[in-house]
Amino acid sequence: MNDFINKFNWQHQLYPHNLEVRKHKHDKLKYRVLSFIEQNFLKGNQIVGFKNYELIKPKAKLK
Repeated sequence: MNDFINKFNWQHQLYPHNLEVRKHKHDKLKYRVLSFIEQNFLKGNQIVGFKNYELIKPKAKLK
């Protein structure tokens, strides 16, 4: 085990600086701007959202 630890390239294996890191969808500028507009100007409503359901309002109780 000591031989493996001595041969291990710690800098390259633990801190790979030259690898390209892909941005997640929520990190891209387009989606950050879109989220900002939806949250601050549209009060949470989505611009291009899709829902495959409709909310049903409860019926009023009869007296």
